[in-house]
Amino acid sequence: MSSRRLCLAFLLLGAMLSGALRPAHVTAQTGGLPSISLVSTFTGFTQPVSITHAGDGSNRLFVVEQSGRIRVIRNGTLLATPFLDISARISAGGERGLLGLAFPPGFNAKQYFYVNYTNAARGDTVISRFRVSAGNPDVADPASEQIIFTTEQPFANHNGGQLAFSPRDGFLYIGLGDGGSGGDPFNLAQSPGTPLGKILRIDPETGSPATYNVPSTNPFVGSTGFRPEIWALGLRNPWRFSFDRQTADLYIADVGQNAFEEVNFQAALSAGGENYGWRVMEGAHCFNPSTGCVTTGLTLPVVEYSHSLGCSVTGGFVYRGGTFPRMQGLYFYGDFCSGRIWGLRRVGSGWQNTELLDSTINVSTFGEDESGNLYVADYTSGTIFRITDTVTAPASTIQFSASSYQIPESGGANANVTLTRTGDLSTAASVDLTANVPPFSLCNQKTGVASPRCDYATVGGTVRFAAGQQSRTVTIPLVDDRYAEGNETFTLTLSNATGGSVGLGSQTSATVSITDNDGADATSPIFDVPFFVRQHYLDFLSREPDTVGFAGWQSTINGCPNGGFGLDNPQCDRVLVSAAFFQSQEFQTRGYFAYRFYEVAFDRRPTYAEFVPDLVKVGGPQSPQEEAQSKNEFTDAFVLRPEFTQKFNQPQFQSPQAFVDELERTAGVTLSNEAFLVGELSAGRMTRA
Repeated sequence: MSSRRLCLAFLLLGAMLSGALRPAHVTAQTGGLPSISLVSTFTGFTQPVSITHAGDGSNRLFVVEQSGRIRVIRNGTLLATPFLDISARISAGGERGLLGLAFPPGFNAKQYFYVNYTNAARGDTVISRFRVSAGNPDVADPASEQIIFTTEQPFANHNGGQLAFSPRDGFLYIGLGDGGSGGDPFNLAQSPGTPLGKILRIDPETGSPATYNVPSTNPFVGSTGFRPEIWALGLRNPWRFSFDRQTADLYIADVGQNAFEEVNFQAALSAGGENYGWRVMEGAHCFNPSTGCVTTGLTLPVVEYSHSLGCSVTGGFVYRGGTFPRMQGLYFYGDFCSGRIWGLRRVGSGWQNTELLDSTINVSTFGEDESGNLYVADYTSGTIFRITDTVTAPASTIQFSASSYQIPESGGANANVTLTRTGDLSTAASVDLTANVPPFSLCNQKTGVASPRCDYATVGGTVRFAAGQQSRTVTIPLVDDRYAEGNETFTLTLSNATGGSVGLGSQTSATVSITDNDGADATSPIFDVPFFVRQHYLDFLSREPDTVGFAGWQSTINGCPNGGFGLDNPQCDRVLVSAAFFQSQEFQTRGYFAYRFYEVAFDRRPTYAEFVPDLVKVGGPQSPQEEAQSKNEFTDAFVLRPEFTQKFNQPQFQSPQAFVDELERTAGVTLSNEAFLVGELSAGRMTRA
């Protein structure tokens, strides 16, 4: 994303919301990015298309060659004998060949693995299981093949090929293209009765060893006309997807047609069923039809690039190694034609995408080893490069002090989670803290996963360390919900450590377990006055109540007829208590600050799911200085969100005057300094970000 694309949005939004302007600046999101190099590490391969490891503690790398061989690197040496050679069974060339390899969880005991190839007879996709030979762990038995899945391929291209086991559910995910040709002539990616143009999810580890089961939680199980194996649809040719080994989030790189390449994102807690748009959309643009396409129900990419920057995207991995702190949490992907390599990471609710290197290689695949080091392959030369950064070790690290916390649900309880900073503490530092958010469900549902809507106050935002500060405790209020749900958990994750030479330590996630104190469901606690008042502080102000306010509001409601319910006494009605919190100065300067961004930028109100995490970012107990910094960081992240960039990258908003006019229109104001802002933007002295 261009560094001169979005800054004026902050200036206009800031003027509309707070009446103040601040000078153009370099946003915090552009700092701390790696300066990467490709270090030639292994050579001697022919058309490498996949790099992976077995997860068995051997630290071996396995490299798939398109012609039908899998090669082994042990202790830094490429072994002469292939791990597997099935060249005679496959059709290779173009986009056909041996395309994927995956080792199941617990491979060390199982000693079998899975491959994805196009067969010699017709070029159809085959998913097979092979076993390692009894006498040599570095050689598999080609006679042990068990074919577990096949599907016809109507054309020679768009075969997909990726295989990967999810670290969250242990199931096998399979990437299949739309069947090929061009433009998906049979509309297979949107057709529910075919596996083509989809990501499938199967369980080949239980039941008959030669077949597979369909997980009962697959999104289309029982849906008429749908293949039950389908996990996601609307894909053209997903050439490499991967799971973040730490969060289990799924990143899908989908090769475009003639104009745009894209990367899609699926959160770990997704229930599946996403439709990524092809052939209705190519990237975030209408394809068929070319205009006026209906995007309802589609999940658009988190990032795209045009064919001025490349022609075929190759998906990579999120770096989770311990050597290069500036690469931590960054998703790497590249382009086969141009050799460009980008880094993508979450920034608040949006995404930051940065070109990291313009190389000369044909990027055919990325890979990671057991330690989390990242590699990239050059298809033409057969060289495997290790991706490195100039900064190799942080001067200080931030991490959780413990991996798990056990907290009772009893009324008014808090989860106090401690973050520690070690090493060089001479500069201030910060780190982003988030919690997993499960799919929506009623508060009395027994899922085992705690919900920020029902079980604890929403968590999110930036934790700051002053210079010399060694620890910070984050207090997360719990909700005593009166429902017998059993014990529930949620996971906290650290990311984006910034400030000086600071990185993430080894403990970047922590699990909070809430011990249920209810034996049976009881009356909703909202009728309880202390609960009612406390929830207003949590929901509107994102903090625990102060002593005076807590007592005052309880006294007010307890003095009302009927406990504050009904309109017999309007001045005592609980609805008016809610209104008072909404109109409070604290909410107006923080919560309404975030709320108003949606109206100004998008001409709409935020949804509950959007607003609550945003409120947490700017609310809570903060000093005036911290509040100002939180608002600046929130604004910087907001203008990087896909909805914002997709809207204001449209041709009609490219001129400075049109950009300013649109923001004024949606805000319903006319700025007195409009001409000045347009002039500064036109002259390049002020940016849109």
